[in-house]
This record gives sequence, structure tokens and C-alpha cells, in this order.
Amino acid sequence: MVNQAKFAGLTPEQQAVMRQAADEIVEPQVMAVRDLDEKIKGELATRNIPVVTPSEAFKAELAAAFAPVVAQYEATDPLIANFATAAKQLTPAAQ
Repeated sequence: MVNQAKFAGLTPEQQAVMRQAADEIVEPQVMAVRDLDEKIKGELATRNIPVVTPSEAFKAELAAAFAPVVAQYEATDPLIANFATAAKQLTPAAQ
């Protein structure tokens, strides 16, 4: 993430480098979060703490409820929009 005013003050070449760097970090970040999530689930299971997986209907309901907020943030900065789009593509709906 970068301050929009600072980003706007960069040259087009610098902005392109920033966009490329952001695109390249999406997949490792999504995978790191997924790995951490699995680790936490395992730790909870060893302590006999149940983990409930939400239904597809509930996930769809949450996605619909948060859609305006997500759209608002995506509209503020192309880097945020690129990250969100890539993250959605890397995260199957079944998870």
C-alpha cells in the first residue's frame, strides 16, 4: 500500500515498477495467509476447540454484504484493485 498522493508524484516508470511489485507479491501473501490459517486450525484442533467452516450460502452472504466496502477501497487506488482481484482469483470460493 502506498499513499495515493505520493504514488501520483512518481514518474510513470516508477509507478509501473510499483504496480509490478504489487502484482508479484499477491500470490505469496495469499499463500502465507492460507498457511497461517491452516496452522491456527491445527492448533485449535489439538486443544479440542471446534472450527466451523461456513457454508457456501453464508460465504456468499458475507461477500454481498462486504461488496460495497471492497468496491470503495478498490476505487481508491489501482494497486488495491489489482491486489484484491488477484487475491480473489487465488482464493477458491470453497475455502
